[in-house]
Amino acid sequence: MAKKYKPKKQLNYQPKKKEKYQAIGFRPSKVLVITLAILLSVGLVGSALIGPVMAYFQGQGQIGASNTYESAIEYYQGIIANNPDDIENRRNIGNTYFKWGMDYYNQGNQAGDVSMIMEAESKFMEAESQYEQVLAADPEHPANYQTLGNQAVIYFYTERTELAIETAEEVLEMDPKFYPNVMNYAIFLGNGKGEYLEAINYLEEIPVTADEYENAQNLINSFNQQAVETK
Repeated sequence: MAKKYKPKKQLNYQPKKKEKYQAIGFRPSKVLVITLAILLSVGLVGSALIGPVMAYFQGQGQIGASNTYESAIEYYQGIIANNPDDIENRRNIGNTYFKWGMDYYNQGNQAGDVSMIMEAESKFMEAESQYEQVLAADPEHPANYQTLGNQAVIYFYTERTELAIETAEEVLEMDPKFYPNVMNYAIFLGNGKGEYLEAINYLEEIPVTADEYENAQNLINSFNQQAVETK
C-alpha cells in the first residue's frame, strides 16, 4: 500500500516584495541552481505524469514559451471544467506551473533579474496550490512521491528550508531509490543548512548505475571543500 500523504501545515507563503530582494542582494549560488535544474530535468523526464504536458508543448512547437505554458494550462483547465474530479489533469496543471516557474527562476538567476525571480515565485505558488488539491484528493496515489518531490523544491526556492527537508524525507520513505529526490535532499541539507557531511552521506548512497551519479560525485567534491572552508 502506498504511503498516505499528510497535508502540510504551512501553506500560506506570500512571495517577497521586490525591495527585500534588492536590499539583501538575493542571488542563489550557481552550484545550487544548476544542480537543481539538472535534477529536475531528470525527474520530469522520468515522470509519466509530466508526459502529457511536454507532449502538448511539443505539439505547439514552442517549448518554454510563456504563451505555450498559458495555452497548456487553459487546455487542462478546459478538461477539468467538464470533469472536476480529474486529478491527473490537475496534476498536469501543477506540473506546468512548476516548469514555468523553474524557467523563470533559472533565467532570472542567470540574468540577475529580480522581477523574474518574483514571477517564478508566483508560478511556484500556483503549482503548490494545484499539488495540494491533488494530494488531498488522493492521499495514497502511487505517483504522489513525484509530486511531493516537486513540492519540496518549491518550498526550498521560496525560503522554507525546513519544510523542504521534511517533505523530501517523506519522499525518501516512499521511494528511497528516487535519486533526484536524494540529490535534492542533500542540497537542502548542504546549501540550506550547512550540513555538508550529512549531505555527503546521502549522496554516497547513489549507485554508479544511476543517472544522477556524476552529479552526485561533483556535489560531494563541492561539499567536501565547503566543509573544510567552514571549519
